Amino acid sequence: MSAPGRVDNVVQVLARSAGIVLEYDWRAFSAIGADIGDADLLGVPAGTPLLVREGVSCTPDGEPVLFVRRRINGERARFVLNFRPGGED
Repeated sequence: MSAPGRVDNVVQVLARSAGIVLEYDWRAFSAIGADIGDADLLGVPAGTPLLVREGVSCTPDGEPVLFVRRRINGERARFVLNFRPGGED
């Protein structure tokens, strides 16, 4: 059995299938402690540090299409920002 390949972004797949082009409008990052619901969903103890990413994606003309709010276990979070074309992931 082989390892699974890279998983496509579900939102981008759905947008493409609907003929919608999405661009990031804005993103914000904050930190919280996992409440009981987050802890259950993420399989972590309540109070575990979580990174929260929120933002809006829009069409190229600026029409908002999607609001996103994700909670990520802080111990597993990693973000890389490439500011030069061709930078590594």
